[in-house]
Amino acid sequence: MAVLADILHLKRCLEHLPRLLPRPYSVACSPLENHTQLRFVFNIVEFPHIDNVRNERYGVCTSWLQKLSKHLTEKNEDKEVSLESNLKELSISNHPEVYIIRRNPTGFHLPHDKHCPLIMIGPGTGVAPFIGFLQHRQHLQKQATPDTKFGATWLFYGCRHKERDFLFRDELTEFERSGVLTKLIVSFSRDATPVDSSETKSPKYVQDNIKIWGEELCNLIYNSGAFIFVCGDAKNMAKNVLETFIDVLQNIKGLSHEEAKKDIWKLRQEHRYVEDVWT
Repeated sequence: MAVLADILHLKRCLEHLPRLLPRPYSVACSPLENHTQLRFVFNIVEFPHIDNVRNERYGVCTSWLQKLSKHLTEKNEDKEVSLESNLKELSISNHPEVYIIRRNPTGFHLPHDKHCPLIMIGPGTGVAPFIGFLQHRQHLQKQATPDTKFGATWLFYGCRHKERDFLFRDELTEFERSGVLTKLIVSFSRDATPVDSSETKSPKYVQDNIKIWGEELCNLIYNSGAFIFVCGDAKNMAKNVLETFIDVLQNIKGLSHEEAKKDIWKLRQEHRYVEDVWT
């Protein structure tokens, strides 16, 4: 008891802890679609289990957001659903206010020239901003005259399982059907690969598909002035995508490694290779 009495008050301990930082999320909608609504996508962060600790640990912000929308999943607990599939039903009218701040502009936005092709790479929740891009492009096309030309739009998307993790599946399919999205190229890293050796092995990651479509991508970049947008994990995905583009430029354009890196650097300087990544 004497030891406990000497321990500083909990309030004093909390004063020395760092303040919680805002969590940045990419907006998954266009103001032309709905200027009163904001959509974003998040993963619930789970920390590895620690021996002798009973309670599971989750991310502070993502678990809080999940609780706000828990009623959406509870009524579908017997179904295999994603939170994204119920976003339109989400209402915060009976929940605490969610405070937001706007980040400073990063250059991660649609080019002003609508003729420029878009190469979008966003596995997992990294697809979020591209939903906004495509919604915006869709509305611009509806408002344009019939003879207005728009640049091609390519999206490389990846997730673990096609039937469980494919975010915005219906929307993306409709974008492609209507011609707003020129090419939707998907990969699934955890789905079973074909047992029959005669079947083509499916690409597992977005960088695998970038290699497959390397010639077409080089044509868009060098001959049509395409913009490349990469969104998602900085530690692995973004790094691997960058290295893959360097390899593609070497193989397709016959450049040396240094020449390919210089071309990518030039694209960065021109804001034609833009990243929105996190760790």
